[in-house]
Amino acid sequence: MNKIFAFFCLLTLSVFFISGCAPTTNPTTNPITGSTEWCKPGTQWSWTGTTDSGQAAASWIMKGLVPFKGDTYCHVTVTSTSTEEDYVIEYYFKETNGETTDVWMIMKDKTGTVLNEVHVTGTS
Repeated sequence: MNKIFAFFCLLTLSVFFISGCAPTTNPTTNPITGSTEWCKPGTQWSWTGTTDSGQAAASWIMKGLVPFKGDTYCHVTVTSTSTEEDYVIEYYFKETNGETTDVWMIMKDKTGTVLNEVHVTGTS
């Protein structure tokens, strides 16, 4: 679960960098709540901080294992807000032998329009 937490922290912060909302001062991270079980529905995380353009925040909630693209993936919804733009990012990922092996990231604007879709495959 710690690898998953670190992975989503990195991905969420990368979205802020890509969108011009790089955190610059006073970030606050709230720890994962819930069990350390793999893909436990209801597990949550949140982040807040100040960027060059003002306040920004992100939160995610693990939805659990779901069917996606013909397989079973862990689904996490990330909501990020800033003074410039609000996003919803749907992550779908698989874990094999404790390693994240396949990730889909679907980034949407606040109206639900898909802005970007990224697929990263692992080696397992």
